[in-house]
Amino acid sequence: MPRPIRIPFHSSQKPQNSRAGLSLLEVIIATVILAVSATLLVRLIGAGDRNAQRADQRITAQMICQNKMDEIVASIEPLESIEPTASPYYPEWYWSVSIDDLNSKNDTTINRLSLVEVSIFFRKSYEGTGNSDQLDSQAEQPIYALRRVIRTASSSEQKSDRFRPGGF
Repeated sequence: MPRPIRIPFHSSQKPQNSRAGLSLLEVIIATVILAVSATLLVRLIGAGDRNAQRADQRITAQMICQNKMDEIVASIEPLESIEPTASPYYPEWYWSVSIDDLNSKNDTTINRLSLVEVSIFFRKSYEGTGNSDQLDSQAEQPIYALRRVIRTASSSEQKSDRFRPGGF
């Protein structure tokens, strides 16, 4: 009697007693992992968007502040303290100027020094609300502030030295 031929079992062939497909528990676990990953990804995208907006806001504040300080140094704007005022080109941005005299009361020198601080505020305006040109500086903190020491001339020197703004 001839011997039966045995065919070796290959890994590509499955034994007849194994079950095909995924169990319900495996599908539920995979779905939970996918949902948690998607939620975290959406939160990361939201955080990145908020950080990008904040960075853009700071860049705009620095630009407005530096421009206003340059106008004061170039004598385009007067060297005086100004309450928060709306920017004409950026309606949601407000700027203020404060000036402190750094010299003592008895100082009689011609070269007087003043500390000029330009502060920038941001107020989001919503449609339907009143839009005023003044901002309550006590209620809001500045987003950016720039300080600079400027030489201010005495009143007699200002008439003769008009073309040397900011002491340069």
